[in-house]
Amino acid sequence: MKRFYTILLFMCVTFVLALGSGLPVYYRISFFMFLLLGITFVWNRVNLFGVGITGRRDLTKTEVGRNVESEIVIENFSPFPKFNLQVRDLIELPGHNVGAMLNLMPFSKKVVNLNIPVRRRGIYQIGQPSVSSGDPLGVYQIYKKVTSRERVLVLPYTVDVQPFLLSSGDVNADGNNQDGRNSSVSSVSTIREYQAGESAKHIHWPTTARKDGLMIKQFESDSEDVTWVLLDMDTNFLVGDNIDNTEEYSVMIAASLVKTYCNNNRGIGLIAGGNIKYLIRPEEENRYPDNMLFALAEVSGAENVSLIDLFNYFKSEMSLSNVSLIIITSSTNGEWIESISSSKLEGCSPVVIFVDPISFGSEFDVRPLANQLAMNGIPVYLTKYGDDLSDSLSHIWMVKNEEPLQPNEV
Repeated sequence: MKRFYTILLFMCVTFVLALGSGLPVYYRISFFMFLLLGITFVWNRVNLFGVGITGRRDLTKTEVGRNVESEIVIENFSPFPKFNLQVRDLIELPGHNVGAMLNLMPFSKKVVNLNIPVRRRGIYQIGQPSVSSGDPLGVYQIYKKVTSRERVLVLPYTVDVQPFLLSSGDVNADGNNQDGRNSSVSSVSTIREYQAGESAKHIHWPTTARKDGLMIKQFESDSEDVTWVLLDMDTNFLVGDNIDNTEEYSVMIAASLVKTYCNNNRGIGLIAGGNIKYLIRPEEENRYPDNMLFALAEVSGAENVSLIDLFNYFKSEMSLSNVSLIIITSSTNGEWIESISSSKLEGCSPVVIFVDPISFGSEFDVRPLANQLAMNGIPVYLTKYGDDLSDSLSHIWMVKNEEPLQPNEV
């Protein structure tokens, strides 16, 4: 289309010069430009005349990282051959440019199979496959497609996450186990298998040594901890491009945790702030992750919902007692650290998972905040762009004295 507007502008300029100067050469140039646009328009119209296109794909629900197979049938019902027809599908999905170029003989048809990658979560209104015709000079293209649309849900990408430490009593600043609460006053009622997300402070090592997996002590006075994922969607700290950015990476982490907990039959709640606030309680029916994954597919960031605002909203809705709170953020603003640290006094066990903004090209560093949280006895994990998430969540951040990394050092 840029070439079309360039020719149109040139035609108008030469026509104005022709009127002003009266020179025949300007009239000839402007007429030639007009003739060129007319010929290319007729070419494209004739080239698309009698062309039909239909598509077939199974696309009610899919997930980032998968490919959608689209079978497209394009048919020429006219007695004229068709040249340089471009076939595309799912153009509403960002991050791909998959298509096919073909020619059609009179009264013939072809079947085109496209393998289209799904690269970004969301809810999309998807149209039918389209066919376009371009003239040999590439002046512009004309599209032909069916107007019907369907709603498609793209769920976030998820990975398998191994169990990791949740309790603030599991680790201190130098990496040693600690626990400010005295559990010795309670008697052990049973020893059972360790489940994903449970605190490691009650692992029964003698039994673990005899079994083929971790075993944990269950106390009579223990009540079931409630686990929540708090997803920070503050776009003031958004770094990256349209596909690979801190927001999408944070959603991927949240979705992976939700799916892991539900697959292990453990309740988990979700609170996310953005264009829509979500607070989904870890009730029995939420042992299936579909409703939370749907929320994570739909939510997008907003500037007016900071992490401290989201945490205060959570406190106003829920008690912090016996809560394991997994905070996922890329925020480099430390105004929330004091509130998170003091929540331990209310019985909350916070964990912070930082998405490293430097690995996405930012100059701002979360490592000073990670040090501060670790010195307060809060488990911290740091994930970077391209990291294996399960591996990242198996290494707790230890207090370090180091210079902030630069983007080209990651």
